[in-house]
Amino acid sequence: MVKSINMDSLRFSATGASIYHLERELDGAGFPLIKRSPICYSPGAIEFLEIAFPAGAGVAAIHALSKILIAYINKDRSAECSVIIGGKEHKVRASTEEGVLKILAELKAQSDSEQG
Repeated sequence: MVKSINMDSLRFSATGASIYHLERELDGAGFPLIKRSPICYSPGAIEFLEIAFPAGAGVAAIHALSKILIAYINKDRSAECSVIIGGKEHKVRASTEEGVLKILAELKAQSDSEQG
């Protein structure tokens, strides 16, 4: 179980339509958005959305965010998710909430060992 993770941000890449809807959903859920790629008007163009993830974020926030992202990953097969910790980008390749939580736990353990 992930208790907290010192994550700088989370970057989600997908088609423009998915990013548009994800941005609205995350904003409505209160997740702070850092930036969004410029909007492309060509079919199939990949855009990104970067989400701030405060240090020490609780389990509820991690579960909520992972559920939202998994729904978009399963809906948009071109979607990708990366966690950015200390300027290093780590790809998150999982199609279930349990998979995302496991990856986040591993990244937290790695981040803790590098800081300690």
